[in-house]
Amino acid sequence: MKVWHEALADVARFIDNNRMVRLEDRLPDYRALTMYIGRFKILSGATRVLEVGPGTGWFPILCEKNGIPCRGLEISLQLVEYSC
Repeated sequence: MKVWHEALADVARFIDNNRMVRLEDRLPDYRALTMYIGRFKILSGATRVLEVGPGTGWFPILCEKNGIPCRGLEISLQLVEYSC
């Protein structure tokens, strides 16, 4: 897998546009996604989730807060550094 080390203008713009978004602001998105996933797979503490391209990392964070083990796989070093 290639990690993108160079700064990208699109990623910088994405980070700037999402800088003021709080974790709580993502709760409706989280609920919608977990309801959709729940149609196909029961989400519980025994479920392991992998999100490819987690961006700012809000989905894995909210999964963990709700007892669902989740990891993210991100190739943009800018986004990894921002989300840490």
